[in-house]
Formats: sequence, structure tokens, C-alpha cells
Amino acid sequence: MRWIGWRRTGSGCATPRWQRRKTLALVHEMGGSLDSWDMVLPALAASRRVLRYDPRGAGQSEKVRGALALDTMVDDLAALLDALGIDRPIALTGCAVGAAIAIHFAARLPERTAALIAMSPATGLAGERRAAGLEWADAVERDGMRSVVEASLAASYPPVLRGDEAAFSDRGRRERDVECVV
Repeated sequence: MRWIGWRRTGSGCATPRWQRRKTLALVHEMGGSLDSWDMVLPALAASRRVLRYDPRGAGQSEKVRGALALDTMVDDLAALLDALGIDRPIALTGCAVGAAIAIHFAARLPERTAALIAMSPATGLAGERRAAGLEWADAVERDGMRSVVEASLAASYPPVLRGDEAAFSDRGRRERDVECVV
């Protein structure tokens, strides 16, 4: 793997005091990006350093073809922490597939895990939903995310929750960002 997209966030990012803060790593859902956490980032970054990253194959990270194992995703997160010099145990928060990665990280590397929050962990598909899930994955691989984005949004974020387009636009995101990219 050549690269993973990531950002560290918090006030005073370059100070030694910030380096001593506890780290919270955020692992997003399948089809999301590190920007999935934008709305909660200001509250989280007020008291800790926050690491958001795009797991292999997602967001700004290198795209892959073929199957990915949770062990590979855990190895990637551990390597990213090592590369950033984060050697103290971290708190992990994950959503959906991100929660599955976080749970697997905590189980495999308990010495590197201080806390875990798993929101709607996607740890597998029920037998009756497997065919539909594989069909969705095939459509994404064949036609790209644009082919399923509307159906995905409708199932996850009904229009009533998407009413403030400015909050989700690139311009709105840039105006909200208070991050230091290291």
C-alpha cells in the first residue's frame, strides 16, 4: 500500500502539550470518507487530539481491487499510528464497517487500545441479505459509487436530514475546518 489519506485535528496541533493529549481515532463507514466526521469534530477536538483517516480503498486512500481482510485494515491502522509516532493506547470510534475495524483492532492489539466505541458495527451480512449486499458490491465495483449513491443516501440519510446543503458542501467544510494537517 502506497498511501492512506489522514488528518490530525485539535487546537494547538504543533505544541508539545498537544502531542501529550490522548488520541481518538475515528474510523468511518464504507462509502464514506474522513469528512464523515466533520459535524462532530469540533466537539471532539476540544479536549483530545483526533486522528481521522480513510481506510484502504476509501476516500483519499489508495484504491484496491479484490477482497480486503479485517486483519489488513488493522495492520494499516497500526502502521499509520507507528508512522505518526503515536505509541500510547488510543481510543477508537468506528461506524458500520469502521466499527468492525475498530473492534478487530481492539481484539488484536489490546495493548494499543484504551477505549472502544462501536456504532452499528457491520460485522457480517445476515443470510437473507447476502444476495442484495453482493449485488450492491458488484454494482459499485462495476459502475462506481455514483451508481448507488442516491439509494445509499436514501437508506441512510433521508432528505429531511439533508436539508442544509451548505453544511455538506466543500465550501462549508472548508469554513468549518480547524485542523492542522501534519
